Amino acid sequence: AIDEGWLEPREPLDLSNAPVLLFFNRHKGCDCDMVVYTAAADQINGWTEGARLGVQIIQIDLDRRPDLGVQFNLVRAPALLLVGQDGKTIFGQRESLSDTAPFDLEAFEKAIRELKNGESN
Repeated sequence: AIDEGWLEPREPLDLSNAPVLLFFNRHKGCDCDMVVYTAAADQINGWTEGARLGVQIIQIDLDRRPDLGVQFNLVRAPALLLVGQDGKTIFGQRESLSDTAPFDLEAFEKAIRELKNGESN
């Protein structure tokens, strides 16, 4: 129960400072899964704030917050979503590209630039 997060409060996400990046990952799985989960976490942790134009990353463990997986229609991890303050996905990646580099961060950077440019016009 503790490992599953049953005793932790399940507060809704505050998306008022949107856009935000939601990084869904897991903390348990078979050895092959853990390789991908670790690689995804390394990618996100190495992603500079400047490269993502200051967009905040919220990390979510699907093992502990399955309710958020349901909210965003996710059953797999890792996944990365760019979400607006209305809670709708603007851009997302729900499938891993490879075991060692699951995310296409350049595609997210492009989507963030397009969003920011659209907001400033």
